[in-house]
This record gives sequence, structure tokens and C-alpha cells, in this order.
Amino acid sequence: MHDTALLEVSSMKKTFTQKMRYSGWMHRASNSDVYALDDVSFSLGRGETLGIIGESGCGKSTTARILVGLVKPDSGILRFEGKDILGMGATAMHAYRRQVQIVFQDPYEYLNPRMNVRDIVCEPLVINKMVHTEKEKDSVAEEYLEQVGLAPARDFSRRFTHELSGGQRQRVAVARALVLHPKLLIADEPTSMLDVSVRAGILNLLKGLAREYRMSMVFITHDIATSGYMCDRLAIMYKGRIVEIGNRDDIIAMPRHPYTKALVQVCTDLQGFIRERRNFIKEGEVDAFERGGHCCFSARCVCKESECKCDERGRQEMVQVGDNHFVACAQCN
Repeated sequence: MHDTALLEVSSMKKTFTQKMRYSGWMHRASNSDVYALDDVSFSLGRGETLGIIGESGCGKSTTARILVGLVKPDSGILRFEGKDILGMGATAMHAYRRQVQIVFQDPYEYLNPRMNVRDIVCEPLVINKMVHTEKEKDSVAEEYLEQVGLAPARDFSRRFTHELSGGQRQRVAVARALVLHPKLLIADEPTSMLDVSVRAGILNLLKGLAREYRMSMVFITHDIATSGYMCDRLAIMYKGRIVEIGNRDDIIAMPRHPYTKALVQVCTDLQGFIRERRNFIKEGEVDAFERGGHCCFSARCVCKESECKCDERGRQEMVQVGDNHFVACAQCN
């Protein structure tokens, strides 16, 4: 991994409006803000894999969609190779999107069932006018299908997605992402919809291709064990905020935030976690964003003390607790 940052995210915020309904003697509807991201900051080195980990609703997938340009943040800074992405015009943004590709979690949903495998893999090249003949498309599709383990490629290239298993569909999605030779690959829970028996194959495929193509990767998951295998650094998210970030070995061996400790405990001893759950984490809502005088994890924290302090916006500041290791918790300093 090089020291130069490929990607820099700073103070990223994103709010969605949710319609809330109330019933009673009269029906009323009002809108409520859902804070998907709140002041998220991190960097990604060239050739590095960063894992973003958290429960459903914590903001992982929103982060992925912002990075690939599918969602626009309310505010913040996004730099790629030192260039301001959010301030780019249409032409520059198009060039950026060629260098950043995404693999979504559900291959059943986002692969076009009306296209055969060859056309799915080559579609990014067609859009960018990088292939012009049927023979070129055949050659490219077979090359990349072979690389992702779909062999013999000629047998797969003319099939449609309904003729493939879940693991084979996800391999097609990976091949499609690779044809533009991206510098950054976003993997948004790429194995969560697959059978356990095929997950290891997809993980090994992504890890090997990242090394072969010297790609940086943002690997999004809810499973800290998987991220420990795949990633160089880990960022732990909770309610739209990064509560701990650091090198993989430091996070797993010496977790500092109470939420990270709970996730690591699940990884190492699920039965022990279930038996002693109250010692690690309190029951509570995950997706309701809280503001005002306490950290985002306070409702579920077993380590909470009266002297826990936050900034004026009710957030814990990130404090360095080790080499490249930061945590947002007053009790962990």
C-alpha cells in the first residue's frame, strides 16, 4: 500500500426525509429527518482495502452510493486523487465514474434479465464507446469471465441470468465492474444474499482481483469476521457516524469503543455473547438518530457515565488512542 491517499472523505453528511403518520381523532402526517450520515470522514490509500462495518441502517450503503456518485450528499468533501469530485461538471464526473465501480449485494435485482451475460459484462464498454464489434464483445466477455472463474467462458457468455446460480451471477457482476479497469471498487455486502457454501469463493475472488489489478477497495459488511479476512483497515459505523477506525489487527485485538467490543465478541464467541449480552450492549433502537448532549451510542452503552461529554452538537470527538487508531468515546481515552 502506498502512503498517498487515493480517496479522501471529509465531514460528509446526508439527510433523508421520512414521512411519519399519526392516528387518532384525526389523521395527521408530518415529515421527519433521517440522518443517514453525520460528519463521516476517512481516507483510503492506493491498493488498500477499507472495511466499513455496522448494523443495518447505520449508513454503510449510503456511503457506498455517495462514493460511486449515485447519491449526492448534503455537504462535505469528496476527493479522488486530490480532485474535488462533488464540484465536478458532467464530463469530469463521467470520467470519475469510469474509475470507480460498485458491486451490489443482490445480483438477482440489478442484473438485467433481458440481456445475456456477454452483453451485461460489456455494457460499460459500450456506453463508453470502447468496443464496436460483436467480435470485440465476444473476446472481452470471455477474457473477463475466465478471470472471475466462469469457465469455459464461451458456454456462459450466451446464457441469461435466470440460468445462473446466485454465486455465478455475482461473478458476472464482478466481471462487469472490472472491464473498465477501475482504480477503486466498492463492494456493498457482496456475499450477504448468497448461500454460505459459495461466499468464500466470492471473497477469495475479490481479494485476489484487488491484488492483481492493484485496486483500492471499500468493503461494506455487517460481519467483522469477514472484514478481518478481507481488509487492511476497519471503520465501525453506528447511526450514521464512524465511532472507531484503525488498522484491522488493532481493531480486532484491542477494540476500544463499547460498540466495537460487542461486535468483536460476536465474532469470537456467539454463544457467550448471547449468554452475557447485557454486559456488552443494551437493547435499543438502531435506526433512530439522536441528538443533544450525548453520544449516538449512549442509549445502548453499558459503560456510560454521567461525565461523558460531547461537543455542542451532541457528538463525541474522535480521539487518537494508538498508531492510526481513533475512537469516539470519552471512556476509551
